[in-house]
Amino acid sequence: MEKQFITLDNGAEIAWLERPGHGNTLVLLHGITNNAGTYAALMADIDSNCHIYALDFRGHGDSFKPDSLYDTDAYADDVRHFIRTKVNGPVLLAGHSLGALVATQVASTTPELVTRLFLEDGPFYFVGNMGETYNTLFTALLNTARALQAGTLTAAQCFDMMAAAPDAWTGKPGIEMSSETYIRFRIESLRKLKPKALADALMDSLSWDADAIISQIQCPVTLLNGVESLGSVITAAETERVASLLTDCQVLVQNNVGHLVHEHQPAVWLEAINRWITTDV
Repeated sequence: MEKQFITLDNGAEIAWLERPGHGNTLVLLHGITNNAGTYAALMADIDSNCHIYALDFRGHGDSFKPDSLYDTDAYADDVRHFIRTKVNGPVLLAGHSLGALVATQVASTTPELVTRLFLEDGPFYFVGNMGETYNTLFTALLNTARALQAGTLTAAQCFDMMAAAPDAWTGKPGIEMSSETYIRFRIESLRKLKPKALADALMDSLSWDADAIISQIQCPVTLLNGVESLGSVITAAETERVASLLTDCQVLVQNNVGHLVHEHQPAVWLEAINRWITTDV
């Protein structure tokens, strides 16, 4: 599956993966440091009638990498322009982590573009308050991206490091948490990442008024979360808070996974998103 490219009206040069279909249009948005390739192995098993676009955010993957601020407004502006340019109509919008924030921003500010939302472990109250564990993790990822791009760390060295590194919540080595293929994909994602995108996030560029934005959403929302003890970035209390702000919200919690539901439990993610796609509202 090869990426395609488009220059949007706002000047953004965006890369995307596409799987044709004839029913609903689904747009998939990835998490920070990642890119559209995180969905590549899953797209074939998403409802066959659905036409799918998976985007590389600015600063990520093969999209353009400006020196401007990386915040939710900038990411969301790209998504709005992409939907208007490529689809010219409302879409099903799904996002993981950063992608969940951006999807929420798009649905809140331009409700005419979004029919339904599917949000995987959205960090709605996490930005600006991530705690020591995630701060350490993201700082390490930032340093790794810089070292890979400077040539002071090879992909092979990075693989050995990631495969052996213990998971912060389970203590299991990385190779037991993720497949070899996915670790190598992560390394390539870091090699392509604009370090400023992650550095800005660590300086709270993604901070927002979550309650005000969420409460403006008019469409039905499905939340698919992991559990905090395994690394979820949204607590049970925060999930209840989000649901209370929405007029139509379904909450799904997967108890044996943390933040990366689609990576660590792909069958669970596929079952949930396919049910969401085919649900009549």
